[in-house]
Amino acid sequence: MRSRWKRCLFAAALIGAVSGCTPLRDWVHKGFKVGPQYKAPAIEVEPAWLDEELPQLSTNSVDEGAWWTMLQDPVLNDLTTQVRQGNWTLRELGARILAARSQFDYTKGRLFPQSQSINGTFSRHVFN
Repeated sequence: MRSRWKRCLFAAALIGAVSGCTPLRDWVHKGFKVGPQYKAPAIEVEPAWLDEELPQLSTNSVDEGAWWTMLQDPVLNDLTTQVRQGNWTLRELGARILAARSQFDYTKGRLFPQSQSINGTFSRHVFN
């Protein structure tokens, strides 16, 4: 069975060598270029946007801290104000999650009967 694999592998290597395939070493040495006469095709690019005068394509910078004010929605403004006032830091959120998990584990543990016991054995084998 091994000789069959060896013959197949040898045949594949021979076909690859005879077919004119470029070895990987040469590809790396040449910087993976397509060929010696390759030139990138010219691409026509417009000098400016076709609709650059549209107001939707404004280049004015937006205040990223209050981007929702552009929508002029008082309900959204109130919601974001409430969220910012009740905003927690990651450390506070982590502590709250750990506290909730501990409370859950405590409550879950009290639902089942409790049994605590300890057992131990000691033996010493003496061979003469």
